[in-house]
Amino acid sequence: MKLSRLLLIAVGLIVFVGVGLSIRLKNSPGEGTGPTGSVVSEGNLVGRVPSRGAAPRPRLQDILAGNKNGDEGAAQSAAIDVSEVQARAEKSVAEAGTWAAHLGDPSARRTALQTVATVAAEQNLATSTNWMGVLEREEDREIVLQSIAYEAMRSDPIMALNLAAELPPGSDRDDLLMQATRQWASADPNAAAAWVDKLPDETLRNQLLAPVFVADAKIDGEAAAANISKHLPAGPEQDRAAVAVVQRWGQSAPESAAAWVEQFPETPVRAAAIENLAAVWRAQNPEAANQWVARVMKPSVNAK
Repeated sequence: MKLSRLLLIAVGLIVFVGVGLSIRLKNSPGEGTGPTGSVVSEGNLVGRVPSRGAAPRPRLQDILAGNKNGDEGAAQSAAIDVSEVQARAEKSVAEAGTWAAHLGDPSARRTALQTVATVAAEQNLATSTNWMGVLEREEDREIVLQSIAYEAMRSDPIMALNLAAELPPGSDRDDLLMQATRQWASADPNAAAAWVDKLPDETLRNQLLAPVFVADAKIDGEAAAANISKHLPAGPEQDRAAVAVVQRWGQSAPESAAAWVEQFPETPVRAAAIENLAAVWRAQNPEAANQWVARVMKPSVNAK
């Protein structure tokens, strides 16, 4: 009896130890997962489990096929491959433009049209708008005009201005006009000013004249100062332009710029002009700049 009990106890111990050892082996580091997370390398997981994010990027042909088959959802979710749009446009700008204009997703259509327009401008700027007859939507025409205008700005700012003038009023058009005017003014400020001066919109005209006069300050500071006083109405636009002219004029003729600043009335604009001119002048002749500042800054201004 005692012997039988001892045998049963021994068998029980063997089973208990065996189960415990099996559990420990299953949870050993490097061979499974435990409560603290995965201990299997990410590389191994990728090798065994298909990655959800590894789907191939849709090709443009697939996007176009989706449009033809009426599968607008698939076309709208697809990403545009700009290099493929480029290759398509390099073969035929008109065909690429027609294809781009028929993309269902507005974002994809915009990107494709911008790419086609850029290729057209790079190939031949003078004829870069000839293919626009294929565009039926007015918004598509605006996208293309704006894209070509920005490309033209670098080599033909006058063309950029003329293209921008075809855009409807708005911040996009005004920003484009501002940048193109600035670009033109850096090479020929007088011609740029003459063009801007003919604009019928007074507010826009003043906004564009200001950077023209500022650009002219590097060439002829005295003329720029006279134009600011004569052509721009009193107000924030004139104030900003005056300070900018002083800063640029001071780089070549600080004494002349200083004489103009001294005519300013006692306003924050005068203080800003003095500060900007002094900073530029000190880089050339700190002693002369400090003497001038001490003379023109009244005690009331210094106290502030």
